Amino acid sequence: MFIALKAFGNTVDDLLLAFLIVATVYFYGLIWWNIFHKAGYRPTNGLLMYIPFINLVVLAMLAFKEWPFTRYEYMRSLRSAIWAERKGNFDDAIKAYESGIGQLQVHIADLKARSVQDDEQRAFVRMM
Repeated sequence: MFIALKAFGNTVDDLLLAFLIVATVYFYGLIWWNIFHKAGYRPTNGLLMYIPFINLVVLAMLAFKEWPFTRYEYMRSLRSAIWAERKGNFDDAIKAYESGIGQLQVHIADLKARSVQDDEQRAFVRMM
């Protein structure tokens, strides 16, 4: 077997190198997929990171644009509550949770109001 591997040594090295390259490219994509998913963007945007020069624009967008995950104030409150809870600051965590829940209720009321407006607009269009 050693003689066979030695005869095909270049092929085995090439296959190993190809495997490492494919594994690295896959891992790179997986990392960006998770980053975009956790930031609140579509995970498929991670595929843009494979395109030269466009990846720099996308990276700048990630760095300087507000992420959808943090767009709403209640999400910020809940995130800070989780961090406070992890650190053991339970009083701060309770305040942040209460604040986040109150802001979430305001957000839900806003969504319901928009839904009613949309329903009224649809009914008006149907009447025409």
